[in-house]
Amino acid sequence: TVWVFFATYNERERILPREENNPYGEDTLRVKIDQLENLFKDYKDVLDWRLVVADNRSEGDVTLKAAREIFDRYDNYKKYLDEKKVILYKVPGFAPLSLIKGGTLLFAMHDIINIYRPKEIDLFAYTDCDTTVRLDLLGTLIKEVIQGERKVVAIGSRSVKGAVPAPPAPQDPETIIANILSPIRDTLRSLLTGGKIVDWGKITSFEQLIDLLKGWFKEAEEEINKIKEIEDKVKEAGLTYSQVNSRKQELLTELRGKID
Repeated sequence: TVWVFFATYNERERILPREENNPYGEDTLRVKIDQLENLFKDYKDVLDWRLVVADNRSEGDVTLKAAREIFDRYDNYKKYLDEKKVILYKVPGFAPLSLIKGGTLLFAMHDIINIYRPKEIDLFAYTDCDTTVRLDLLGTLIKEVIQGERKVVAIGSRSVKGAVPAPPAPQDPETIIANILSPIRDTLRSLLTGGKIVDWGKITSFEQLIDLLKGWFKEAEEEINKIKEIEDKVKEAGLTYSQVNSRKQELLTELRGKID
């Protein structure tokens, strides 16, 4: 089983579809389910998937309420919740409010391990809440883990061979700046894409899980330095990714409104 985790922080807009009253919706939950189903449909005799939505319990957060609304609204998706293919998780009450992404995932993975008892051959994967990285390309990362005899962590990269960016938004400030800085940027690996996977069976203690999460969510420069130290344990795989998400669309709309 491949367990795919993503953390949320006030993600109601992203979870719900794009509609008149939700112009920046991404329908992210159904998109991720469809992509995972598309990837695993021909391999169900040997591979299965679970999707864990980890909510950080920030004050006033209605992310999980929005997720349940999706399953109530679309009957053909309700089975995924009933069969626990999709698990809606909220960090416990004793956890600090407004945990950052790594802390939220730490609680989620810890409780999933204790409650669902993943097998040693299971894989733990991380993605972002938005839809910039396609989960039906998860096989690219699984391949790296298997070929590495399950002794490696596979990380999706935006800069290695095979990475394919979708067209950016017109006049996107981030793209303009990235092009200006390309001589510098191309000398570094971009390791912050929402696609990472590890063999759960190789994590033998809770402390190792903490170390793993620290490695996943450190600042880019620190992460790159750490990666260089354990080069043989990390494999990069190029992913297809979008450079546009709902937050950026919203920001660009606001900026254009102010300019006009």
